Amino acid sequence: MVRLAGLLLAIVICLHIIACFWYLVGDADGGWVITFELEGAADGYIVALHWALTLMQGTMWSTTPLTIWERLFSVIILPIALVFTALFVGSTTMLMQQSTNFARDLAKQRSALTTVARHYKFPPDLCV
Repeated sequence: MVRLAGLLLAIVICLHIIACFWYLVGDADGGWVITFELEGAADGYIVALHWALTLMQGTMWSTTPLTIWERLFSVIILPIALVFTALFVGSTTMLMQQSTNFARDLAKQRSALTTVARHYKFPPDLCV
C-alpha cells in the first residue's frame, strides 16, 4: 500500500511539473494562455493540469499547441508521458500480483500450522 501511495505521489508530482512547463510555454505571445484570455495564473494552472492529465492518457485535449514552442514541447513530452503511464500500469499490476501472492502464501502457512496443531492435538485456545 505504501508503494502504491508513493507511485501515486510520483505521478502527481510529474503532472504538476508538466502542467507548470505547459503553462510557462503557453504564456508566450500567441500562446494558449493569451488565446484563452484566462483571468489569472490559477485558472491557467488548472487548464494546464487538465492538459497534462489528458496527455497521460495518450490524447491531447482541445488545448492544441499554437506556437512552435508549444508544439515542440508537446512532441517531446507525449512519448515521455506514454512511457510513464505504461510504467505506472505495470508497477500497479506488479504490486497487486505481489499482494495476491502474499495472501496465498499466508493462507498456505496457516493451513500448515492448523494441520500440525491437529496432528499433535494442541489445545484449541492455543490455536487462535
